[in-house]
Amino acid sequence: MAVYFTKEELKYKLEFNEKENYIAIPNNIFEILSKDEELMSKKAPHVAVAYTYIYYITWLYRYAKYGVMSEEVTDVKGVKEVLGISPKNKDFNYVIKKNGVLDRLGLTKTQSFKEAPIQWHWDETNNVFDGFTTYEEQQNARHPQDIKELKTMGIEVNVKRRQIKYPIFAMEDREVDGEEFYGTFYQPEYTHAVPFEVFIECMTNKDLGCTAFYIYAYLYSRCGMNGGSIDVSIEKISAVTGVRATSRDKALDGLKKYGLIKCYASDYIIDKGNLETPPNTYVVVENANLFNLKPVPYKKRTVKTLEQHEKQKEMIKEFESLPL
Repeated sequence: MAVYFTKEELKYKLEFNEKENYIAIPNNIFEILSKDEELMSKKAPHVAVAYTYIYYITWLYRYAKYGVMSEEVTDVKGVKEVLGISPKNKDFNYVIKKNGVLDRLGLTKTQSFKEAPIQWHWDETNNVFDGFTTYEEQQNARHPQDIKELKTMGIEVNVKRRQIKYPIFAMEDREVDGEEFYGTFYQPEYTHAVPFEVFIECMTNKDLGCTAFYIYAYLYSRCGMNGGSIDVSIEKISAVTGVRATSRDKALDGLKKYGLIKCYASDYIIDKGNLETPPNTYVVVENANLFNLKPVPYKKRTVKTLEQHEKQKEMIKEFESLPL
């Protein structure tokens, strides 16, 4: 993946502000993506790009960015650049195109720009999200004379060929374990909300990118479900996310070096046979001010022989049996 923007450039292009830092994504999205045969059939599965794309277009929709951002950032080429993909790269088109993988999975729907949200609303009385004004609604509300003057001035925008992605899970009713919920914009149960500043960090750092963001999001969702931390093996991370070992290890390494996650690693036992050892413990860092500007070395797991491990266990037992 390439990096096309610095943090400051990306924030400026996206007109980002602190009120736009969170969007809710369903917790089961990792299983949905990693179980799709078409996504997983590639030599390097495209699940990470698929997730990152979903996250970004959901953010664009939730905060009605189509009403303030330029087309060059919200069209297909612009979205690819934000995700660190060359605009000329067609490898991922099968994922994001109309009737592509994400549309087929029922996660997104391709719509005309006329249906794009250009302003979002908040119900101050009940303190809840209260929907959008769409481009078409705005145009219909204009006085005919205003439209005529815009055409005369050459300001009229042709949107006939422009399309957007509609995040179905965010706007429409969904089912979780047999229970009905509104879309995630309205009812965020069973979701995770990765801070947008984490997205910016990953998209502007050549050592991170989509795979690191995807792994972070998985850990973030599971930490949220388990009281702030998660004990999970690297094998389980791959099994749930669909990210293969080499890419997984590189992503985890980057996340640790730049301080986006903390990992309390269990010992690695050589030739442990059937011996069960505890998995690593992960904690995600949410505050972007705490991320490392440069890669910082971190403590890696201790490698021991089975004999050394058993000897250490005996020493601990002896110590614990001593009278107080």
